[in-house]
Amino acid sequence: MKRRKAIALVLAGLLSSCGSAVADPTPQGPAAPSVQAVAADSACPSADFAGFLHAFSQRVVLQRRYTRFPLEFGLQDLSRSSDADEGFKKSTIYSFETMPNYDPESGTVFPTPMRIEKFGLKTEIITIKNSKTSRDKNVFPEEIINAPAGVTVAVTLPDSGVLVFYRFKKVRGCWFLYAVSDRST
Repeated sequence: MKRRKAIALVLAGLLSSCGSAVADPTPQGPAAPSVQAVAADSACPSADFAGFLHAFSQRVVLQRRYTRFPLEFGLQDLSRSSDADEGFKKSTIYSFETMPNYDPESGTVFPTPMRIEKFGLKTEIITIKNSKTSRDKNVFPEEIINAPAGVTVAVTLPDSGVLVFYRFKKVRGCWFLYAVSDRST
């Protein structure tokens, strides 16, 4: 239990952003704008995922705009650590503020480049080109990409057991965060 609290505190600190970013007051959840409305009302930061992720990680307003609800959130239950599949519990999130990794101080759910550098986080972009397969050893489902419109970003803190997967999907020409899986141990 103490380890889970420590991981939660580390993640909260890592996922909060520095600086004076102001949260976008756009309502989220059932009243959130649809993917089609967002795509029609604003230009995608980048059609290329790496460019999109760079912009997404830097701006709260983009994190809010390009997060799709309802969002699937998975969390590893450490009390069942002997079976990773059995101990992984999924829930449905309907608003930005109710995401377990939401930082109310900064308004972010994804670490900024400054936080990534400051805390020594490592990120890996997993696409169909470098995807693992179900035949690989010790592979999580989030590491298997079957379509070019899907990308997973693995955020880790080396030597700590912190592992969070952010799953994105390209819809109508832009990328949207649609699922987060906290596989930290």
